[in-house]
Amino acid sequence: MLFKKKKKYYKDCKVIPGEAITTQHRLLIAVMDLLKLIKVYIDRTVRLKWKELHSCNGSQLLEGIKLYLRKDVNTDKLADKMWSDFESFTQSYAKSILGVFKCSLPTR
Repeated sequence: MLFKKKKKYYKDCKVIPGEAITTQHRLLIAVMDLLKLIKVYIDRTVRLKWKELHSCNGSQLLEGIKLYLRKDVNTDKLADKMWSDFESFTQSYAKSILGVFKCSLPTR
């Protein structure tokens, strides 16, 4: 009844004498720790199609970024603000130009 791998989870086992279910089987009472369920995390973040960067869409993206940088360099902003603005612009522009992968559940 006890498997070797699961033997470590049993804390207390007792056989009740005189209470036979059949001739060879005795009533067994056991206290055991149940295993915790393993939660599978599926990452559903949107991924950009960066492989499209080497196609004609990539050159269009680079031209758009160059235009943005020409406008943004002339403004008086802090470096952190400039970087966060550039990052958000680049991600949104790349989503519109390159496209995104559809996030779906894995097939079984």
